[in-house]
Amino acid sequence: MKAIAVLMFLLAGLLVAPEASASPGMPCGWHKDSLTDYYNHCGYTPVNINVDFWWGMGATRTICVGPGITNLTEHAALGGGLITFAYYNGSSC
Repeated sequence: MKAIAVLMFLLAGLLVAPEASASPGMPCGWHKDSLTDYYNHCGYTPVNINVDFWWGMGATRTICVGPGITNLTEHAALGGGLITFAYYNGSSC
């Protein structure tokens, strides 16, 4: 009986979907090194993120990013500028 309970516990663990994880060395979300801004999306489907720029209120652009690391500094839809923050806005794309 105990062996059956242990087996059921192990099988239940196999049925749970694995969690998304950060790319090695970079946490999920926005990250800035000395010259480059990145967004590491740790989910499994594309999402929209808001990217804030230094030039004030309303200086936010929305882009779609896929799973993994996106280089925001070189992203064509952003057109350059000093990025101050980037965050998931709750919508998919």
